Amino acid sequence: MKQLTVTQIVAPCSDWYTSESAERGTFVHLVAARLMRGQSATIPTKWVGYAHALNSWLEAMRPTWIHIEKRLVHPTYDYNGRPDGIGVCRSGPFVVDYKTGVWQPWHPLQLAAYDMLAWLGMPRKRFGVYLQPDGRCRVREFTNAGDYFEFTKKLKEAIDGQSIES
Repeated sequence: MKQLTVTQIVAPCSDWYTSESAERGTFVHLVAARLMRGQSATIPTKWVGYAHALNSWLEAMRPTWIHIEKRLVHPTYDYNGRPDGIGVCRSGPFVVDYKTGVWQPWHPLQLAAYDMLAWLGMPRKRFGVYLQPDGRCRVREFTNAGDYFEFTKKLKEAIDGQSIES
């Protein structure tokens, strides 16, 4: 059986995916990884606002990074994912995912899944950082502990579906 990714589990048939959103998301994530590592990045004009929004969030949080865009595998549940960042800031440990689109109902489950990938023995804060083209960002903290249960339900459904297809 093929190891599932977090995105396959929580958003298997999403209608949010377009070629433009894929290009924007890929570019913003590449730039984000460089900026998170303290490296410079060349940014085309059409994506500058997203980079400014990310820089604002990084300056406000001043995180120390544990993982940046690192593929992690869950040791028990055998799924993998690539959180944008796992780190520590003034308010404690957190996991973050940057978004360039609008909020989707599966985002809290995605961040719960990422949190479970690098478990520290306690839940971390889970932030969805919604980067805007005008340079602003909106931060959403996901606090519902039920998101972990909902993710494991979706994981079981995905595994069961994969077993049927095999």
